[in-house]
Amino acid sequence: MGFKILEWAGIDGKGVTSFYGESATGKTTFSLACASEALKNGQKVVYVDTQHNFSPERLMQICNCDKKMLENAIVVSPKNFSDQQHFLERLRNGINKTVGLIIIDPISTFYRLEFAKKDSKPYMISRNLGVQMSYLNDMARKHSIPVIVTAEALSDVDANQETTMSGGNIIDHMCKNVIELKRYDDALKLAILKKPKPKKEIFFSIVNEGISIMPEDMGKKAPNINARS
Repeated sequence: MGFKILEWAGIDGKGVTSFYGESATGKTTFSLACASEALKNGQKVVYVDTQHNFSPERLMQICNCDKKMLENAIVVSPKNFSDQQHFLERLRNGINKTVGLIIIDPISTFYRLEFAKKDSKPYMISRNLGVQMSYLNDMARKHSIPVIVTAEALSDVDANQETTMSGGNIIDHMCKNVIELKRYDDALKLAILKKPKPKKEIFFSIVNEGISIMPEDMGKKAPNINARS
């Protein structure tokens, strides 16, 4: 299943797609927009909500539907990193063809919190994130279920350095598609397809109906984005 909201990027909807960016750049709105498309196609959506970002009212607004359609949205809020991993393992073992989309928003929340613990073991934390990503890839590959994960951006003191995502090397390596989201100005944001190549960029805005993709000939130049982030 491909998503109309991602047609600009040429993404076919297969495999795992990652959205990453700073706060309020549209990660959850893109996730809800994709969820809306799946629900309208009569499919179930599994939404793993790690920061309590999920809003049924917002999804209904984007989907332009009533609460009845939302019965196919299965929302899970894990308590910690271990709970998140156990749920994904159970989901992998019990998944069926009625599920049309899996979303983890964000997948990196508990990963970051694990590193803040005094007795943290970096190797094991990174290994467990890799295990979780492998579960998601298994479901995407074996059952042809699109998977969307979001992640926070890590800001660098040096403005000339490229923004990276929390869990970046692991998530980037195990995702088929990677999209960075940035603020451009008060109204516009920028989506950058980082993987696969070639890189593609599009401006968008967040509206009541979800995401509004701007025309490609707007005349705005992406290199200015760092000065406005």
